[in-house]
Amino acid sequence: AMNPWYFAHPHDHQPGGIRLIQYLHTMTGLTFVNPFANQLRVETDGPQLIVQADLTLIREAAGLFAWMPRQCALIGTSMEVFYANTVVGLPVVIYASPVHKQHPWLLTFGQVCYYIGDTVDALRNQKAAEGP
Repeated sequence: AMNPWYFAHPHDHQPGGIRLIQYLHTMTGLTFVNPFANQLRVETDGPQLIVQADLTLIREAAGLFAWMPRQCALIGTSMEVFYANTVVGLPVVIYASPVHKQHPWLLTFGQVCYYIGDTVDALRNQKAAEGP
């Protein structure tokens, strides 16, 4: 079986994120690893441990799927997109709010989709490219 895709998304949007990857799994057959599932905390575990754990998951992933909704901090998500594309060489699909339209950094480091149907198509195409 193929490795799961890393799901990059803002901490503030976890409930919606879980619903989103359940839907995308149903529509594409891809599996996703959610970095927030590890329950690490900055206060108790420290920032370096959290970031290193996330980078390890990205290195082990088949690709990176980033959700960038409108109103939230996207610092970690943006850095994960850059790392996955530039350092690891993974395919990156970004589901972004239209407020991020024509953002040069997103357009450079991933395939940007503004609608859920386009996102499903992009992920299906990536799955087909990977083979069985």
